[in-house]
Amino acid sequence: MIRIGLTMRGHWLPEGQEYRDSLDRRWANFMQDIIPECQWLPLPSLGESTLQYASDMGVNGLVFTGGDDVGTDKLRDVSEQTLLGEAAKQAWPVLGVCRGMQVLNLLAGGALCELENHAGSCHEVHTDDEIFTVNSYHTNGINRAGLAADYSALATSDSGVFIEAFRGLNVLGLMWHPEREESPSAITKKWIRELFLGEKA
Repeated sequence: MIRIGLTMRGHWLPEGQEYRDSLDRRWANFMQDIIPECQWLPLPSLGESTLQYASDMGVNGLVFTGGDDVGTDKLRDVSEQTLLGEAAKQAWPVLGVCRGMQVLNLLAGGALCELENHAGSCHEVHTDDEIFTVNSYHTNGINRAGLAADYSALATSDSGVFIEAFRGLNVLGLMWHPEREESPSAITKKWIRELFLGEKA
């Protein structure tokens, strides 16, 4: 069985003088709805030690969730970089969502670009066969020039200028947050089930 580890966002609580890892509660329902065949668990940001923790828990798949910009939480950055290195060695499936997609692109040699008036909106994305609307919570994006060579575009926006989803070997990136949608699109569900379960339409 696939056991998926979800990375978490870091939060500093000044009143308690503590740094916490957190995960949107909506991920629980999303994982159950989209891939109920898989088990999942949150992964704390422990730096390089996160890999040992994940291995001890039997993780063999990953979701890099959303959160602050890359570089904001150094411990999380190191955790995800270490996990991705092992995922490549072991051929684990990896889903990157929003920040997670940006991490995947950067670690594969791609680049990010700044976006204006994009966060907090909804907009259309285009695939070869479909047009559908997604949410948007990011201020950094990926244009065609910045897409890592290992990845191919699955969905774009702004007449093909910006990459909204990509696929690579055992990797899927989504710039929107499917866990925040009331009902994820059929194509989002299809891509995620293909990634983790090998299903083909």
